[in-house]
Amino acid sequence: MSMRVWSIRPLPELYLACAVAVILSSCSSDKSQPPNGHGDATKVVSTTGDIIKGEMGKAASITFAAQDNSSNNVPDQQIQLAVLDGDGTLSSTNITTDSTGEGTCTYTFDGARGDGLIRAILTGKDTIMVRVRANTLITGGNGQAQYILLSDKFLDIIAIDGAPASVDIFPGVSGQENTAYLNYEAAMGFVPVVYRDANENAPRDTSSILALIVNTVFSGKTADSIGIGSSFNADIRAAWGDPDTLFTDPDFSTDFIVWYASRGAELHANRSDSVVFEIHLMPPPTLKAAAAGARVPYLPPFKKLRQAL
Repeated sequence: MSMRVWSIRPLPELYLACAVAVILSSCSSDKSQPPNGHGDATKVVSTTGDIIKGEMGKAASITFAAQDNSSNNVPDQQIQLAVLDGDGTLSSTNITTDSTGEGTCTYTFDGARGDGLIRAILTGKDTIMVRVRANTLITGGNGQAQYILLSDKFLDIIAIDGAPASVDIFPGVSGQENTAYLNYEAAMGFVPVVYRDANENAPRDTSSILALIVNTVFSGKTADSIGIGSSFNADIRAAWGDPDTLFTDPDFSTDFIVWYASRGAELHANRSDSVVFEIHLMPPPTLKAAAAGARVPYLPPFKKLRQAL
């Protein structure tokens, strides 16, 4: 009796089912997928940015997050905080990230300075720095106008305030061969003056600040409430005493200028009512020269320079 042998071949559908099963099995055992939506924390970031803006006498909030290599937030992580520079108050030196992987502290500008530097450490993993600035007016060696310090560079100004409405140069005006004016006047009442090489039409990233000008809508005040709109006779003399120099503006007979050497401050006021409409802050090298008896070169009011455009 003959026997027939049947050859059984798997159907294509069976091949497909097996392939799917293998893929699913592989996925289920994939160790690269982080549990709970995140891996181990490897870095710390400030979700509110690396430059925090605030106001004198008030607290500014800073939020930090612990993250894994894929930038997923990681909860229950300790972040150590410290003030490396500045005289303000940090609300905590240790925060723990919450269920969202974030933790918040505050920095209060309750000292004499309008700037600070905060360090955040995810122990053994990562360290970052966050700058804090207040909108203020501070004269002297640690001078500051708006959020900008006299010790900052051109690139710092752009990082903090963004691009100006224009960068104005006045090569045809005597004494302005090496200056560039960053024009934030309309929006902020603020015009930083930075160094510019005479052969170049714009400042470099590392260009130093020559002066800080505040005018028009600038609202910052010194600790003794001096600012734009202050009266020279009623307010400034009472707070600062008599100036080192007082003279009529050589370009505008309706204005007068006062110079306080120890403060590195040149104030422009209207002769009719003695109200200050523009203040120039000078950097420390100028203060040293002033202490030695040298007069700071006259910096014309911005309204004069605008006429040269």
